[in-house]
Amino acid sequence: MFVPSALAVDPNPSYQDKGDFYLTYKPTSFQEYEDWLKAEQYFEDQITFLNEVFKLPYDVEIVITDSSYDPDCEYPNAFYYPVEKEIVICYEFISYTYWKFADYFDSAYGDNWTTEQLNYSTINVIDHTFYHEMGHALIEIYEPFTFNISTYGGSAVEMFAIYDTMRMVRRDCEIHTFGLGKVMSAGVLLLASGTKGKRKIGKNCRVMLHSVVAGSHGAIHNLENEMEEIRVMQEQHIDCLVEETDMTKRYLKKLLNRKLNVYLTAEEAVELGIADEVV
Repeated sequence: MFVPSALAVDPNPSYQDKGDFYLTYKPTSFQEYEDWLKAEQYFEDQITFLNEVFKLPYDVEIVITDSSYDPDCEYPNAFYYPVEKEIVICYEFISYTYWKFADYFDSAYGDNWTTEQLNYSTINVIDHTFYHEMGHALIEIYEPFTFNISTYGGSAVEMFAIYDTMRMVRRDCEIHTFGLGKVMSAGVLLLASGTKGKRKIGKNCRVMLHSVVAGSHGAIHNLENEMEEIRVMQEQHIDCLVEETDMTKRYLKKLLNRKLNVYLTAEEAVELGIADEVV
């Protein structure tokens, strides 16, 4: 039977680190793969690295096991259990990956490949899978994100880039926004883009809304083109504010058509749905 090569085997059946991440090898019938993993020291090295980089509010266990311990391992799999704070890597997944690469190398290269190449390819897949599940763990650990905002505003392009990032992050975890001191221009949309019910504003914070500000020079056709783009950005900005606040499009356009900087108190910002609570 073809099995992974193991250069040295750690007699200790489990590896425990005193940091926030720790590793457990569960008893398994896939003994040759446990021996191989310990020889490669892949997970032990990751534990050391993770505990150097991250300081967590609680421990996360990385469990290497099979379907005799976890029925979800019946099929080649890896997953994160948020309640137990466990990242599980199934031996069935490791075995399946190893044999798939062995079959591929046989069909593609005949006898012209080495065990080291096979080991490297398998570890590479394990690495990608492990850090995919680690991403789930870290999102769950570090949520919610808290975004303190105190700004005079800035570029509309950067505003939209941050806004779209916030929208994507909101799918997985809460974003708590907190307006302090001044929240003006582009900052208003960012304050409003926190998770509903989690948007706070300081009692003495000043909020300011205005139309998109821009300037250009050059030939008349270029100026007309730039003006059209400014109008598009203005409409886009209004649509985003309408989506994130309690303001209607008609009300917001009327507000901005005053062609003045529109200043709001913290209480007024809450009334318009820019924030949820004055603190």
